[in-house]
Amino acid sequence: VPAGTRDAGALENGKSDGEGLKGEYFDNSNFTSPVKTIIDPTINFSWGNNAPDASMGANQYSVRWTGQILPEYSEEYTFEVEHADGVRLWVNGRLLIDQWTDGSGIHSESIKLLAHQKYDIKLEYYKNTSPAKIILKWQSASQAKEIVPQKNLYPPCIVEITTDKINLGYDSSATQIAVKNTYALSASSEQKWLFVSVSNGTIQVSASRNTSKYSRTGKIYLYGCSTRTIAVTQEGNPGIDIKPAQMNAVSFYPNPVSETLSIETPEIDLSNPVWIKITDMEGRLIKISMMKPGVTTIPVSSLSPGMYLIRIEAREGIMTGRFIKL
Repeated sequence: VPAGTRDAGALENGKSDGEGLKGEYFDNSNFTSPVKTIIDPTINFSWGNNAPDASMGANQYSVRWTGQILPEYSEEYTFEVEHADGVRLWVNGRLLIDQWTDGSGIHSESIKLLAHQKYDIKLEYYKNTSPAKIILKWQSASQAKEIVPQKNLYPPCIVEITTDKINLGYDSSATQIAVKNTYALSASSEQKWLFVSVSNGTIQVSASRNTSKYSRTGKIYLYGCSTRTIAVTQEGNPGIDIKPAQMNAVSFYPNPVSETLSIETPEIDLSNPVWIKITDMEGRLIKISMMKPGVTTIPVSSLSPGMYLIRIEAREGIMTGRFIKL
């Protein structure tokens, strides 16, 4: 989408239908044990000397809002926070505003964003003794300054993979599993599940042979959870309950990742150099490595938390995906 333009048709078709951000309210200033968790449509609060909730005291409390934000224009956005006492704001994993001290003020910072692409956002606030206020606004060359509206804010949806099990059985017509709540995934027959990529609002999950019959466990992070899906593809010989599907050329896991990203390339010819490039969501190159036979590992512990792009450049073509750094 060219800078300064918006896809009105896309917005009409439901791409800007946010619910708000997840708000976690703590009766302390160090974000320990939330007493209340809700979806706040906007961040526009002036509590003064009152508590945000009856379960909280009027001083020494904190609030954390998390989710995603959806800009409508491809251009530089300025985020502004009006606050009384401490505030920190992250957009796309980047700390934009860091005013973690007592006192009131208005602070702003800018970041380039692409239209209709969701970005992680986190806003932390603590109230000590000042009359409480926290208001989040944005503006751009094409967007007048306003409180960030509900339609552009999306809560996070976290799907936990636990020891409880739900079988992934497939018939001849099944291709996707809708994710609306918390589900647990387990191996079916002699399959193991690897959570390998994030792209366009979906999580790709690949299955490969696992004679030990143990299942993989981990976490899958989805955003805008009411409409997200898990797409499942088959690697290797299909098991008795698994529908064969087209094999992915590249798998990378775990996803989300905290320390080391592993990349497998069972179908790529490595007789010619194959390059792995990791960029941030604005396209800035962060890491580059050459693919190795078998499994290539890339340390990512030094990366800031957030979403990243991965690009595999091979003779067969270019493959792209996304991963989340915890």
